Amino acid sequence: MNKWWTGIGSAAVVLLAACAIGAEAASRGPTLDIVTNGQAKAVVVVGDETNTELRQNAHLIVEYVEKSTGVTLPFVQESDLSSSGYNGLTQIHIETATAAADPHLASLLAGKPADALVIHGHGKDVIIAGPSEWGVRHGIFEFLERYVDIRWLFPGEDGEDVPQRTELIIPKETVVQQPAFLAREVSPINAAPIYVNERQPLQIWAQRNRLQSGSNRQLQFMHNMYVLFDPQKYGATHPEYYPNGVVPAAGVKNGWQPCYSNPATIAVAASEIIAYFNANPSKPSIALSPNDSGGYCEADPSHPAYPGVRNSIGLLNMSELYYNWVNQVVDQVVLVHPDKKIGVLAYLETMDPPSFPVRPQVVPYLTKDRLSWEDTGVEADGHALVAAWQAKASQIGFYDYQYGNFYLLPRIFPHRMAENMQFAADNDVIGHYIEMYGSLIDGPKAWLSAKLQWDPDQDVDDLLEEWYTRAVGEAAAPSLAAYFAHWEHFWTDRIQASDWFQNSKYATYLPFETADYMTLVTPADLTTSKTLLADVEAKAVTPEQQKRAELFTRAFSYIEDTIVSYPVERETPNGETAALARWNEMAEGIDMRLLRAASRHDKMEQFRNEPSLLMVAVPRMDWTGWPGPDFWQMTDYVKQNEPSGGTVSAAVYGAANATAASNKRSLARLLQKAASGTSAKNPNPSFEAGAASPTGWSSWITSVGTIERSTAIAHTGAASVKVSNMARGGPIQTFAVGAGVTAAQVHYYTPPGTATEGTFQLIMNLIGTNGKTLSALRTEAIPLANTAGQWASLQLLESVPAQIGGTGVNRIQMILLVNGAGYGTDIYLDDAVLYQL
Repeated sequence: MNKWWTGIGSAAVVLLAACAIGAEAASRGPTLDIVTNGQAKAVVVVGDETNTELRQNAHLIVEYVEKSTGVTLPFVQESDLSSSGYNGLTQIHIETATAAADPHLASLLAGKPADALVIHGHGKDVIIAGPSEWGVRHGIFEFLERYVDIRWLFPGEDGEDVPQRTELIIPKETVVQQPAFLAREVSPINAAPIYVNERQPLQIWAQRNRLQSGSNRQLQFMHNMYVLFDPQKYGATHPEYYPNGVVPAAGVKNGWQPCYSNPATIAVAASEIIAYFNANPSKPSIALSPNDSGGYCEADPSHPAYPGVRNSIGLLNMSELYYNWVNQVVDQVVLVHPDKKIGVLAYLETMDPPSFPVRPQVVPYLTKDRLSWEDTGVEADGHALVAAWQAKASQIGFYDYQYGNFYLLPRIFPHRMAENMQFAADNDVIGHYIEMYGSLIDGPKAWLSAKLQWDPDQDVDDLLEEWYTRAVGEAAAPSLAAYFAHWEHFWTDRIQASDWFQNSKYATYLPFETADYMTLVTPADLTTSKTLLADVEAKAVTPEQQKRAELFTRAFSYIEDTIVSYPVERETPNGETAALARWNEMAEGIDMRLLRAASRHDKMEQFRNEPSLLMVAVPRMDWTGWPGPDFWQMTDYVKQNEPSGGTVSAAVYGAANATAASNKRSLARLLQKAASGTSAKNPNPSFEAGAASPTGWSSWITSVGTIERSTAIAHTGAASVKVSNMARGGPIQTFAVGAGVTAAQVHYYTPPGTATEGTFQLIMNLIGTNGKTLSALRTEAIPLANTAGQWASLQLLESVPAQIGGTGVNRIQMILLVNGAGYGTDIYLDDAVLYQL
């Protein structure tokens, strides 16, 4: 793969390694003065037609040279240069007629992709150019990194490192670079930096590190059927386009597909795509990917096009049907727009390649959380899938899940990232889309990703050393490196011992709505982390280094609050002594847990005002410190072992009858109520009453699925609720509640051998006196396949407030949510009960 190359400039051999500045550069050969003796020796010249945004980028040379040297370079438009008096200075040309007339430029740019850059020293000029506006931008950022030695380590002013110097003399050379990958994106960076909002510092940082966004995306590939087959446009006249002829509700983007076996949908998709390109002729591509979360018409076993086979991740294999449909759509599109690309997601039911080639215009993006490639078997399977796709597609991309803030610990794995990136380059992957949603909590992860997406041949350890040293200085860098290495070891080595990893390593992504991995965290993790970060703070020297060291400490204070307050599900206490110890620990620690959970929420709010710590996407799990798993384990212990009283019951009784109100007393009183099994707040929790539907419950189905009362299997009693073929939905029930500590539990069962990426979650919407949902309490979303063949349960222990935002809370809507289970998956639900003081 020809990613990097060298050429000969008029004055010097191209140097692709970073060059020294000043006197050292002068000793190497011809040079150009930028700043000497406190005087400006260069002028930045922009073309008369250069647009505003590119002018702003060009002016960054002026801004950062001034930040570094204290000297302001002149900045002029080309038509004003001759009268400016700056003709004797080194001229840095950006989009000028002078640059365009350079005899070497055409050959330097020949055959280069849009993002390639050229920095060309010629005579007394420096020309910054590229095949496109974006290439020019990359040239500006390369100039600043290479010669002014700027680094944008993380978003915000605290993340820019600007070495101070008294002079700036650069080598006269020619530098030509092009990225290893055509497409380079890190989500949620999806807009141009010109838009002023809380994400703007992220967009600025990404652009300067040469990542792409929605404004210059080379390939479109996201879920798009809800656009092409807008129910508002086609639903009334063509319900047959949709599963079972049922038109999805307005705004529902997931859980349904157009019927790919219906030939009429081919013409519709082709017509929509042709119209899009007619209206947007400069757009290079469009997405033709299925909607998220299944909902295929043909997934019904009674459908004539039912595939009847599973794919490599155990889901119904829709690849033959879908990619044949894609090919037929593309065949019509290329008659009008032959040069456009069609991006698709190789995802869930369409993960595997079909038995036939896809059209050359089709670019499949292979979806996977490739951290799981730490498992050698998963890695081998992943490599094999890439090879299989290469045999069927002319080009492929990688869609990766490197989430940060969705998980509850610093999630960093730089060596795995580098290894995967090198594999991608070696196997001609043309682009990356990485869902990251991280912050400084994950240290150098985003910066490293940007650097490796541009050039994966760089040494990862050299890059890490550079980032740590530039962040906190040479003395403090080893401790910062050791801190992040500690958490890298957690995610690449220790994590493999967890059921959380083993149960999900073959899935598309490792679950972020359940956090069983928290059971691996030890007190030593806290001690080690705090000791290392204290050393970083002690050894950081400059004010900028000290500020960054403080940011790392603040980031970990959030992690510490998370670890201390998170309701970990531990082994069930075995015997009276263990059960009593668990009760005492739970009861005596409740105040501290609540305080740390509140502190965690406060920090999340504070971080909204700091670009480096901003959580664009917060964790999918939330809690207030009440220990739900411990509570329900103690409830079960008292029920099963002390129905008539005993040592643990006596301790709980004593706490429940304390004179003074306290969190401990509330915990004890609620435990007594739950252990008695009486006084549930919600009616018909075990679904015993009813016929086809359980009395007091209703069904919520967004698109595809059924809900019915069943007597085939039950956790207790004679009945349960059976949820089948569900894209998203479940039984719901609304009932009156008051303020106070609230405990809820539901049991669920999936038959042995159930293969699905679907999840189950208990949600309690808090309804206000105004009839609106004010907030929600929810459990983790548990992968259904993890407990196939056995009854399992979800539990919740939280406090319902008297009011939210000035509106009183008077009802709860309980939702037993099945998400993404799909056709062929049955889930039985029972004993959905809620207790409240």
